[in-house]
Amino acid sequence: MSNRIITATTGEPVDLITVKAHLRIETTVDDHLIDGYIKAARAYAENYTGRQFMPATREYKFDWFYSSAIEIPKPPCSTASSDVVITFLDSSGNSTTLSTSYYSLDDGGENLPSRILLKYGQTWPETYDQANAIQIQYKCGYPLSSNSTITVPEPIKVWIMVRVAQMYEHRQPILTGRDVPTAELPHDFVDGLLDPYTLIEIV
Repeated sequence: MSNRIITATTGEPVDLITVKAHLRIETTVDDHLIDGYIKAARAYAENYTGRQFMPATREYKFDWFYSSAIEIPKPPCSTASSDVVITFLDSSGNSTTLSTSYYSLDDGGENLPSRILLKYGQTWPETYDQANAIQIQYKCGYPLSSNSTITVPEPIKVWIMVRVAQMYEHRQPILTGRDVPTAELPHDFVDGLLDPYTLIEIV
């Protein structure tokens, strides 16, 4: 089982200008440093929530059709049939594209994973007994609007900006200073902003 990016996003949920305004920084001296902090904060938030923020194309491989509802990693996933292609090795080992007549797509909402659902009366086809016999290529991430506006929820953007500010202000994971007791930087001081977008495991 594997999941990887095929076509990566070309932007970040918040840009350098917006973050610098939040930091009240006008010079360009630390632009490269701040860019790195933005990427690091976004990567942490994606891992924490289990989501893909900016639009990307990913590939999910697994061994067999293990359930009538197959969870797709890194939602939100597009539910447009043209944005999801399922191929599998049939019982003879030939690569075949699965018809959309077999399944429907569910975006899952904010707290649940996106899923591929087997339609009523259908059964998954037999597959070749081989690792990664099934491959799903799909588009995911919060889609850009018709005028290319980023639609990542504002609380996520705010979380990234606050984390960047924290990393910019404190260049090490320990708070020290003459008037500050030694202490580790808090892990969850604004993590509540991400809670509404963190995936809930379906048991």
